[in-house]
Amino acid sequence: MSFGGGSGSSSISGSTDVVLSSPANNDVLGYNSGLAKWQNQNLSSTYGRIGSAFADISNASGVDPTGATECHAALQTALNACASAGQRAYLKGIFSTTGTLTITGSVDMTDAMISYTGTGTAVVVGATGSELAYKQIRLPWVFSNSKTIAGWSQVAGSIGVQIINAWSCDFYIPHITYFETGLNFYATADHGNCYNTVTLGELENNKVNLLLSCVSTGWTNQNTFVGGQLSHAPAEGAGCAGARHIQMTGATWLPGNNTFIGTSLEGIYQEYTMNIDGGEDNVFLNCRFEGPSTVRWGATASRNWIVGQSGTQTDSALAIVQTRVTGAINNVVSSGRDLAGIAGRAPILTPISGAVAID
Repeated sequence: MSFGGGSGSSSISGSTDVVLSSPANNDVLGYNSGLAKWQNQNLSSTYGRIGSAFADISNASGVDPTGATECHAALQTALNACASAGQRAYLKGIFSTTGTLTITGSVDMTDAMISYTGTGTAVVVGATGSELAYKQIRLPWVFSNSKTIAGWSQVAGSIGVQIINAWSCDFYIPHITYFETGLNFYATADHGNCYNTVTLGELENNKVNLLLSCVSTGWTNQNTFVGGQLSHAPAEGAGCAGARHIQMTGATWLPGNNTFIGTSLEGIYQEYTMNIDGGEDNVFLNCRFEGPSTVRWGATASRNWIVGQSGTQTDSALAIVQTRVTGAINNVVSSGRDLAGIAGRAPILTPISGAVAID
């Protein structure tokens, strides 16, 4: 068997189950179930696929990769087809949407941007009432073009990406910007959002950049967040009311045992760097608290640890100012540095009554 590329030829010896016609550069063999034969197919429509494992939906019917035409419905149709066929969907380009895209299969969208208009949810991964398990999901840049002024009144109620009831999945989240809530990990009744590994890129200028939440009988536990830059824009003003980098909320069951490794929480424009309104046994390891930073421990926050934090080179930026609501217990901040013996230096940590600090 020999193959020619470009305008070359091909020859087949002793085979009747393969049909080729003037194979072009970048062609691969793919199985055509209608012909019951293997035939040449171009990589531009199959995204380097092996058999039918991958599907490039960038130019699927009705999909516009230039962003000029709204194409939410067409994109959703293509995503649904890939999920049903067990294919990994690949997407490249800029895509204008006004509705929620729902992802229920493995995808690679890191070469794409979703330009969303509206006050709903731009992208949902998973579904209520069931778990999405063992998927590899590389999301696009998700951008709200509805926010054009300081504050988030234009995008009230909006969510960039909501991940619901995911179980043992691998996520890459490159960029979410200009929503009321940027990224929301959410568990519904009797289901969990657990055991996921999440590589963060940039969560930029969302009122709440990252929200971990669950209903009273759902659980958002044992997730690992790696890296990432969380920030707010100077135009929002220092200490902007309601703005947070990380927020955790829950009722009967609380977000717990989640680990953040090397995440950078930047700037002075948020009201709270972290608001752990409800959460237990969460660990923030070697994260950057640029600031000065403020952390609020809510009434149901317990046994949360900030370990080995760092900031900029100014003393004021190394201080974490803690606020404790009655009921919060055993929350610990450990700086990993000891400046107590250096003349003229203030303590790195600024605890208040009920908050525990270890230098």
